[in-house]
Amino acid sequence: MATATDLLKEDKDFFEEYKEKFAKKFKEKLIELELLKKVEGNLDFILQTFYEVILKPSDKRKLELVKKFIEKFHQWDIPIREILVQIFLEFLEDYIAYLKGKACTGLEIKKVKQLAEHLDSFINLIDSVFSEYLEQLKLKKFQKAVFEPKEAGEILKLIKESGTPHLNTLAVYKNFPVPCKVPLFSVTDLVLKTKKCPYKVFAPNETVFVMVPKTNRWALAEITNVQQEYMYLKPLRYAKDFKPPKGVRVFPEKEIAVRIETPEGNIFGYMDYVSFEELGVITSSAGNLKEDTRVKVSFKLPLGEVKVSATVKGVKKLNGTYLVELELEPDHRAEQLISRYVLKRQQEIMKELKI
Repeated sequence: MATATDLLKEDKDFFEEYKEKFAKKFKEKLIELELLKKVEGNLDFILQTFYEVILKPSDKRKLELVKKFIEKFHQWDIPIREILVQIFLEFLEDYIAYLKGKACTGLEIKKVKQLAEHLDSFINLIDSVFSEYLEQLKLKKFQKAVFEPKEAGEILKLIKESGTPHLNTLAVYKNFPVPCKVPLFSVTDLVLKTKKCPYKVFAPNETVFVMVPKTNRWALAEITNVQQEYMYLKPLRYAKDFKPPKGVRVFPEKEIAVRIETPEGNIFGYMDYVSFEELGVITSSAGNLKEDTRVKVSFKLPLGEVKVSATVKGVKKLNGTYLVELELEPDHRAEQLISRYVLKRQQEIMKELKI
């Protein structure tokens, strides 16, 4: 009896012929989105490698090559996931039509299932590469904060003199603010001893924010140790210009492509974070976007497409790319779509972070 892997080989004629159709569909999508010119290198070779790995995901050498190509598409701001999901649905439809035109063998459902699993595996690969890509680009300007002895001493003194029984701390996990109010047990010349926070992001060697009582200022502190029920924090310096996000920002679990329509043309990028009123977009080129520029943005959430007006609140350089920060002006429908997505992601992230 043929194994699952052998099943698709029985229709070699279909898959050989479909290779050209796959490449043609992909190029048509790029032309439709006006993104074909962004592709650098040999597109035909890239698409051929994609196709070969789709049919044979066990080829580790080509799999590593595909990962590099997927990351390149992310760097070019091309919504590779969105494009391939559409093409893969057509791929399945065409394969089913092909099987229906042949004599029935009783293996048709298993064959369709096998192809669907291959296509799903490729989408999962895109999600994995995208997650790593975003992680590389994260703004971590506070992570390796320099220790300022004078400021650290002042912070410890102010906390001790305040007599506060609790300490407000805040960690930032991929733009998601994780607040944690903890009992304060002691203050020494070097560290603060508190109750440990029940979230994984509060771990040794991580840098977090601490609110200095009666000053309305945040300080940076390194978690030096977490032992049993206790957490030890070493103040480093004041967190200059730091302002906690106004609302809950969540990061996407999967690639979400964003189109920014400007007076000078469209800019494509990926969602970095979204809140009820804000949107962060990573893009390789921010064009001439400046603060207070009025734009229109569109992106697809699981429950529907969002199309809203927005105002640029900032454009920050981010490791060779840009982070465009937008203030959204959602209508009632968009507000509902965003709210449901944010609340769902908030629950998922908190569950992921819980010890």
